[in-house]
Amino acid sequence: MLLLAVLSGCADDPAAPAPPERSAQAAPRSEALAELDTLSFPAPDFERPALEGGTFRLSDHRGDVVAVNFWATWCLPCRVETPEFVVLQDELEAEGVRFIGVSLDEGGFDDVRPFAEEFGVNYPLVLDDGALLDPYGGLTALPTTVLVGRDGGARYRLRGLTSAAQLRPLLRDLAAEPPPTP
Repeated sequence: MLLLAVLSGCADDPAAPAPPERSAQAAPRSEALAELDTLSFPAPDFERPALEGGTFRLSDHRGDVVAVNFWATWCLPCRVETPEFVVLQDELEAEGVRFIGVSLDEGGFDDVRPFAEEFGVNYPLVLDDGALLDPYGGLTALPTTVLVGRDGGARYRLRGLTSAAQLRPLLRDLAAEPPPTP
């Protein structure tokens, strides 16, 4: 039931900002649209099979800044923000920033693979059946992106359509923090 409520929020939430009237592969937007929450809890570890093979474990990326993006292929705002995530992954990878896409698509990798190819996704994509929603504080809208600091702590949640202009300074601030001591 919770999963249904979250998933239906992408298209049916009257309070959600209307998506821009342009192609999902349009030039990067400068406006910040997502609601930003400050968080302070250890990011729940998870392990999921990745689209490109192998297993993605959040704990393997401790010391990196990780943008955990909850999304679905049918979600228009998700389609709009994905090209900007691809650009940010390329731009900030050397600074220790990693994106991970957590798909809530019921069709599994059969739905996700064409999306990844269409948008040239350059970061791992995994599937979730809704089990990660509660541990990450519950989701009220798709897309939702949780930023995890180098220390493994969930630091920010962006609910709704976000942009590179909104994410870049948050990611750079987190990346500037010293890595955790062993």
